Amino acid sequence: MFEPPQDKSQSRSVKVWIGVSIIAALVVVVTLLYMMSRPGPKAPARVQSPTPAPNAPPPDPVHDLQIIRASMGRDTTGTRVMCALMLRNRSTVYAYSDMQYEVSYIGADGKSLAVNRGTIKDSIEPGEEKNVPEFMNGLYAIGTARYQFVLTDAKAMAR
Repeated sequence: MFEPPQDKSQSRSVKVWIGVSIIAALVVVVTLLYMMSRPGPKAPARVQSPTPAPNAPPPDPVHDLQIIRASMGRDTTGTRVMCALMLRNRSTVYAYSDMQYEVSYIGADGKSLAVNRGTIKDSIEPGEEKNVPEFMNGLYAIGTARYQFVLTDAKAMAR
């Protein structure tokens, strides 16, 4: 029969809240659709395998690694040999590391007194010239008149 009069301001605020809720829901839906349509994160760039170009020559550390300067001396006690090297990598494709060497100590009569072998745990890039830090190379052979330093092998890495 008779309904009490409704407050127009209350009816209006309810309509405003409904409108705000609808707009907020639309913003959420649009944001979700946008986020789902975007491509995912890019995959990390693939690291190229260390294989040389098909026409690259095989690694040849004995040829590629050139000894520019080799100097030898004794340590402060005079019993151990100290070596210092300057190397050049003539390769344009390969870097080398774990360089194996051989040092022959030769007497005044030309006879071999001793031979020491070792590994230089350093690396040299293609085309690089490098001073190898001074290192010990065994006991000094008494009667040494000259020495011969030769690189015998190295681990190759394509660049």
